[in-house]
Amino acid sequence: MIAIRGLLEEFDGDVSDSGVEELIDKLFDAEKENQEAFNKKVDSYLYLIKDLRGDAEKAKKESDRLAARAKRANSHADSLESRLEYVFRRLGITERKTNYHTLKFGKVGGKQKLAIDLTGWSLDPDGEGQPIPDYYIDHKAELSVERIREDLENGTTLPFAHLEERKEKLKIK
Repeated sequence: MIAIRGLLEEFDGDVSDSGVEELIDKLFDAEKENQEAFNKKVDSYLYLIKDLRGDAEKAKKESDRLAARAKRANSHADSLESRLEYVFRRLGITERKTNYHTLKFGKVGGKQKLAIDLTGWSLDPDGEGQPIPDYYIDHKAELSVERIREDLENGTTLPFAHLEERKEKLKIK
């Protein structure tokens, strides 16, 4: 199993690589007649799978920990920046040059923020309030996936949809 782990590392986890496939096939082919030896190889293989899943779980936890740390650091930096902006505004400073930095208030780029107030207006022409012109309303046709699924599960035949066969998956306990 150490050989398989090494190959997985070498081929970046690509089990479809012919070298990895060949080694795995040879591993099991050599013992297919001897059930006890075959079962031992299967157990070893499954231990490797569980070990790799454990590695993945540890990496996920470490990733979550680092993401939380990054979020805290950004939050602290945002707080400090906000406080500096407050002080500059309070003191009436609009621009400052230091030995290492230049600070200056300026307009934010990108699209200008849009504010929509629908008080007294209606998206429905027959609704209460003044109707919003149709030009400003997106009429998107969306399929109701749940209705389609329900009808297919109840035996309705639809020419544009069908339920696919469930795939089989090896379950390891």
